[in-house]
Amino acid sequence: MIPVKFLSKIGVYEVQIDGVTLKVRVARSNEHSVVDIGISELTSQFGTTVVGLVLQPDESPKYLQLCVGTYCLMYQLPPTAAISFSYFQIPKSLKDFLSDSEICFVGVGESPSNDHVYENCRSYVKLSELGARVLMKPSLSGCSLESLANEVGINLGESSSGVNVDWDAKVFSQEEIKCVTRDVCACYLIGNKLLGSL
Repeated sequence: MIPVKFLSKIGVYEVQIDGVTLKVRVARSNEHSVVDIGISELTSQFGTTVVGLVLQPDESPKYLQLCVGTYCLMYQLPPTAAISFSYFQIPKSLKDFLSDSEICFVGVGESPSNDHVYENCRSYVKLSELGARVLMKPSLSGCSLESLANEVGINLGESSSGVNVDWDAKVFSQEEIKCVTRDVCACYLIGNKLLGSL
């Protein structure tokens, strides 16, 4: 095992998304101390307690992504998560963070009853539902991330959908990280703007 002082410097990326430099920390499922560092970085960004939350890839999640301000944490879900996410397998700092009822987690997922990640977020809300309620526009309920971004005046830039990501890879390229963190960054920006308008 690599000592934490070195491990904390591995798997850290800086990517540009729409002119903003985003620091992305990737933590493997067994790297609890790296997750602790990532959670500290996220909480240091709190102005409002809004956190973007996305599970990637959609069809069979392998990573939980969290974004606040200019920091993002990509946590590799434990291997059994595909079958049944065990809340006890994740680091305590992440468990406490997800269960904090003062944090509003915003994302694009449906929060299905069988998805234990969403179940354990005390205050998760689907972004399109939040947009519909805050802006009092029922037509936004169920709309796409891009449509909601346009509605609130946020430019997401071009999608990097042409990038093929190997979710089982040990290391990601800068371009892959930029591609996979776009949605979670957008969730944070849109959620923060919506809730900041209240």
